[in-house]
Amino acid sequence: MLKESREYSGLSREARQFASPEVVDILLFGSAVRGKQVPRDFDICIVFRKNVDNVLVSGLHRALEKKKVTAHISALTIDEFFRKPHSLAKTVFFEGVSLLTGRKLGENFGLHPCVLYAYDLTALPSSKKVLFVYALKGRRGEPGVVEKAGGQFVAPAALIVPLQKDSEISELLNFWRVKYTRTPILKVD
Repeated sequence: MLKESREYSGLSREARQFASPEVVDILLFGSAVRGKQVPRDFDICIVFRKNVDNVLVSGLHRALEKKKVTAHISALTIDEFFRKPHSLAKTVFFEGVSLLTGRKLGENFGLHPCVLYAYDLTALPSSKKVLFVYALKGRRGEPGVVEKAGGQFVAPAALIVPLQKDSEISELLNFWRVKYTRTPILKVD
């Protein structure tokens, strides 16, 4: 899990040094949150109350560079986040995990980011279809990939998994060369 990872702990420790009354939150988003095993870089968004403090943004960037962490740091004001939504706000709202509190942003609203996958097995030979379904659903009392990922089947050939397992599921579908659609969704408590 992301919050238990060494990378997250290091990012969180650095981010907390830049917390101030003007900072609403510092959020991690992107491939690291979506479950990529070895992200090339880390995407961070600092949300400010009134005005973006470029000195603070540069300071965090320099601190992470000293730790040999490649990061892309964006900044938004609370108005850009909620009243006049910036295009980045949607992604951060959906994926964001606070580096200050450890909570997913959506959890503050009773929302849980997930991904809905609908897949089509018609192009696979019958023997491969059976093996693929075993991989997804399990066999002989052993759980499949979906259950292990904390996901669930919602219809034939459709499943939902938590956002942090998104990369794992898409890699599996790509490995098997299964056609699929991927739709980010928010589940409500």
